[in-house]
Amino acid sequence: MASTAGKIDAFVDCVSLYSYYAISYLLNNKDALLSHGVEVELHPIFLGGIMNSSGMQIEHSQYDRSLLSLKSKYLRKQAPMDESRKGKTYKIRWSAREKILQPSKTTHPEILPYRDSPAHHPRQTYESTFLSLWQHIYEQETDISKPPNMAKALSSSGFNPDEVREILAAANDPKYKEMLLANTQKAIDYGAFGAPWFWVRNARGKEEPFFGSDRFHYIYDFLGVPFQDIAIKEKGKL
Repeated sequence: MASTAGKIDAFVDCVSLYSYYAISYLLNNKDALLSHGVEVELHPIFLGGIMNSSGMQIEHSQYDRSLLSLKSKYLRKQAPMDESRKGKTYKIRWSAREKILQPSKTTHPEILPYRDSPAHHPRQTYESTFLSLWQHIYEQETDISKPPNMAKALSSSGFNPDEVREILAAANDPKYKEMLLANTQKAIDYGAFGAPWFWVRNARGKEEPFFGSDRFHYIYDFLGVPFQDIAIKEKGKL
């Protein structure tokens, strides 16, 4: 790939709903960003490691359960507004989200995109496969931590049976788990305390972090990418 004027490194995890919103939006605008010389690259992380490092471990006291319940109620109302701003309607099944927030299971689906990396498949395949994991979790209520369910998810992304078996086997390879942990540490070194976390470099070589799925206007300002901002229409001039 030719050198670019800027880059957005996105650190995301499949258990993060707002990572789903952010990556769906970024991939939808990837060509427009590239037209301005800005490359987008996705990096799977283990969000639990980020939370532990930042001191925000999820406890299971009555207070913490109440707080998570209040947050869930808020997100149920907030999510449709976020979706409308991103120009796409998602079919989020909230029961799936609440299940995903339970204590970690034996396997982490975010490992899989490492095996399905550009070294093995075209970047577009890597990106679309990664995006499909969120869709299976949040829109189809599929527990992809279970290998049979993950196999179905990969098959629906166009992988043949031999490729599916190879990917699932490789997900247990310590090499890929180490890559995930190394990438998580990199995000921590960049100051991450949640996901999605963005590390952005502009054409002048300056780098800055950004957090959340609603900070793209700040990112574009930093990159010098022209965009249409929100503006109030004065009454009487509509």
